[in-house]
Amino acid sequence: MTIMRMKTNAATLLLAVLLLLPFACLAQEEEAQPQVPAEIEVTYGELETAQMLRIETRLWIDAPVDEVWQKAILDIDGWWPHSYKPDSRILFEPWAGGRVYEQFRGGDTGAIFGHVLYIEDGRIVKLDGQWGMPRANVSGGVWKFEELDGGTLITTNGAAIGELEEIGEGRVEGTREVWLSLKRFIEDGERVDRSAGRED
Repeated sequence: MTIMRMKTNAATLLLAVLLLLPFACLAQEEEAQPQVPAEIEVTYGELETAQMLRIETRLWIDAPVDEVWQKAILDIDGWWPHSYKPDSRILFEPWAGGRVYEQFRGGDTGAIFGHVLYIEDGRIVKLDGQWGMPRANVSGGVWKFEELDGGTLITTNGAAIGELEEIGEGRVEGTREVWLSLKRFIEDGERVDRSAGRED
């Protein structure tokens, strides 16, 4: 009889907890509701040291400089591998202050990858931007185009600064894929497939 009563009491207690739990959660949610500030609230985290990552690339393409420049800059949509949305367009505005950006389908929305800081037609372009990196990061760099051995040598020199924990070696592989995509586009006529897009 005593054992039966203990089991009954335990079952009753468990049932009471299960019945009251939603109300306890609701009370916590109500307490967490945002309040209108008296004027303005500003919160700072601890000061952190930003990380910096330098990357240099050298790539030779079997095509004249004029052709490589034309396709690398003015036909970037054919080889740039990154996009946020499927079926969007990548555009490069080849003037100082111009944008390198993705235009989503419909034309009214998109994402800016970077800006042109300096440009000499057929020779050099300096850019800065986030270039699709996650978190609070920014990068800048120089692309140089020069004739070499009957083809074109592209040299890039750049750096990224910010919260780079998620990039590391992946950034190196990503950079390799970007430029190899250009090489395939020019030498083999292979256009990049961005139909999947990337939601982040």
